[in-house]
Amino acid sequence: MGVSLFLPLYIHTMQRDEQGRAYLEYNVQIGGEPFAYSEGAPYVEDIAELYRDCIRQGKTWQELLGVVGYRFDEIHDFKLYDKR
Repeated sequence: MGVSLFLPLYIHTMQRDEQGRAYLEYNVQIGGEPFAYSEGAPYVEDIAELYRDCIRQGKTWQELLGVVGYRFDEIHDFKLYDKR
């Protein structure tokens, strides 16, 4: 019951900035959890652009970055995801 009352507020809050709106669209189109902000996770310059790339390619952010199944509390040598 608490989750259903919280969801509209969460969505309203997410819609306030570009990254939040991009995530909501990603979640509708692809599904899945938000990009992992944690030590050991790959560095991404523009999270909103990452979500848009995922939608265009029909992949989760884990698939797009090649980190499916990784635990981000471990040390990994990830490539920088930056389209510039």
